[in-house]
Amino acid sequence: MLAGLPALIRAHWRILRREPGYWIVTLGLAVTIIVVYGSLLTNPGSPQLGAVLLDDSTLLADSLDAMASINGIDLEIGSLDDELAALEDGKRWAVLLVPEGTIAAAERDEPAIAQLLYNGTSPLEAAVGRGVLREFVADLNSILGLTTDLDPQEMTVDGSGGLGLLATLFPGLIGMSLMFGNSWAAGTLVSWRQFGILKRISASPVRPVTLEIAQFVAFAGLSALQVTILVGLGQLLFGVHISGSYLTLAIVAAAGAVAFMGIWYALAALMSSTPGFFATLNLASFVMIFLGGSVVPIENVPSWIKPLTQALPLTHLNDALREVINDSADLQAIADKLLILTAWAVAGFALSTRLFRWGRQ
Repeated sequence: MLAGLPALIRAHWRILRREPGYWIVTLGLAVTIIVVYGSLLTNPGSPQLGAVLLDDSTLLADSLDAMASINGIDLEIGSLDDELAALEDGKRWAVLLVPEGTIAAAERDEPAIAQLLYNGTSPLEAAVGRGVLREFVADLNSILGLTTDLDPQEMTVDGSGGLGLLATLFPGLIGMSLMFGNSWAAGTLVSWRQFGILKRISASPVRPVTLEIAQFVAFAGLSALQVTILVGLGQLLFGVHISGSYLTLAIVAAAGAVAFMGIWYALAALMSSTPGFFATLNLASFVMIFLGGSVVPIENVPSWIKPLTQALPLTHLNDALREVINDSADLQAIADKLLILTAWAVAGFALSTRLFRWGRQ
């Protein structure tokens, strides 16, 4: 049954290496999604900065007020408790703390230490915020004309990172990438059928199931690379935290990849042309993207839409990913969702095998 499987796997890898369109749709899409979407959801229009003045210097207060009035900078001057809470919640990129007696110490040519606080769970925002506040301190030293310059000492605080909507939707971005990335295998079969390539393959001992298994093996590694890139960039650029096990995350991603590969194979068995296949795929995909929780939360959708959302495989994939990434769920907690994805995979592969044909009809 598996005659020629190793050769088919190698052939698929060679084909994919020479196909720039695939890499754009899969890895290019993954990188674009996380960079653009993450930037939109974590970075407001201007740096969100805070300042705490325990020193009673009038000139220092006036300088901070002048900074707060600059277009493109959002600076709030508040109490220590309020600004620390805002920083921990991710509402501030960085906070400048000037302790009591700092200016007087600088005037006496003594060490004048200010504190520059940032939330380490949001590295990109923290880096920008610290850079802006350091520039401000440099300008402040020039304005005050102190004997000893203020020396901002950086200090990180623990917090949630304030990812908010990104933390909620990040798992859905992974689900969406898996859905699109694994459509290429089925699309290849439709194209081969349309141009007579499958007809030639049918003259060999290769059976339909062998062809599908070869494609699955070839694409499984690329799905793993896709998820790795998304998770890596999410953590590096936006401080996305994976609460659950990486092994559990890998199992869920694999289940999603297999489920969608089966679904797209079933669609490929029904379609006779490549344009028709991708037109139908795009329609189905965009319905799932919006109703499956990939780009907008679906908790508050109208009650009449909820049965449809629960019927979509992407909903269960996104929910399983979300529970693992955000809620530390184990395999037992998401067993029902994995079972549904497995059912979609079995149904898809069974239907595709049943309806498979080598040539156009």
